Amino acid sequence: MIYVAGRNQGNLLAHRPGMRITAHLHPDGLIAMNRRHYPLTEIGLVNLVRRLVEVGQKDLNHGECEVNYFTKRQAQ
Repeated sequence: MIYVAGRNQGNLLAHRPGMRITAHLHPDGLIAMNRRHYPLTEIGLVNLVRRLVEVGQKDLNHGECEVNYFTKRQAQ
């Protein structure tokens, strides 16, 4: 599968090994989501960090965690 945000009318391109046909599939569609919990559009480091921040903010609202902010140390 190949997905590029803003390209291919929002579809991902997929094909099975050995087949010459490339399918244009919606990332949230039934075939693209077969045996997957999350769509391909949510994969990647940036999306992972966004998801972790969302969960952390929800936990913070419920008093289930403590937040510490660390800044980069100044060069001496």
